[in-house]
Amino acid sequence: MSVKDQNFFVNIAILFYNILYKKNSDVSTFSNNSDSLHISHSSILNEDVYISMQKEESIYHNLYIEQQLLSSIEDGDKETVLKYYYEFQQETLSSLSSFHQLRRHKNICISSITLATRYAIKGGLPSGIAYKIYDLHIQRTEDLKDKESVWDLLKNAFCTFADRVKAQKTQQYSQTIAICKNYIFKNIYNPISVKQLAKFANVNSDYLSILFKKEVGISLIEYIQRERIEEAKKLLTFTTYPLSDICASLNFSDQSYFTKIFKKFTNETPGKYRKSHVVI
Repeated sequence: MSVKDQNFFVNIAILFYNILYKKNSDVSTFSNNSDSLHISHSSILNEDVYISMQKEESIYHNLYIEQQLLSSIEDGDKETVLKYYYEFQQETLSSLSSFHQLRRHKNICISSITLATRYAIKGGLPSGIAYKIYDLHIQRTEDLKDKESVWDLLKNAFCTFADRVKAQKTQQYSQTIAICKNYIFKNIYNPISVKQLAKFANVNSDYLSILFKKEVGISLIEYIQRERIEEAKKLLTFTTYPLSDICASLNFSDQSYFTKIFKKFTNETPGKYRKSHVVI
């Protein structure tokens, strides 16, 4: 198991420990006492075990609603995901008093995203993509200042997983194109060229360009631009990074060009998009 995966599961285990025993521990709490945490990786991986733990400890939400929501993520059915999300939210909030701290809402959000990640992978989403979505939303959760923003972020996470699973189920590409799409996803913050992709996929550049347009429906350059804009939309929504930093991190030559490409895919400027979508 990679270091990243180990950290992923350690953090989940600590979350479960905090919820069950009403603690506020972090990794350092257990760094000198590995026996303090008695939750195995196999238990964490088994969603049925976790759901059982939730039931025994009365962690606030209806298991039927949760199961339907998670199954909808596995199916890539966003419409049903939203239906059960609102029921899940209502059920959970009705069980929490006004005295419950923001930390409790964040813990519920984190545990829910954790399970959603597991079900998205079961639905066919590559684990690398699923963990990146997980990381993005968990990091954003800790920056939020009110429960409304926490629940908005959770809804976004559920919908993102459902959309990605659906795309994975409905789009079957050749191995060459799948390799390129995965490379672009993993290197979205790095410079990417057609020549570079062709070398990585071990094919001719011209052949790759023709094949990509045939299978995906848009040019390789346009696809890279679109994926960078999708990443920019997340940064605009979940962070307070300046536009100049977002532009530079996603390898746009200058801010005016970034704005031009952003408008091409969204029909609005980055600034206007941020104002209407920001959750922080």
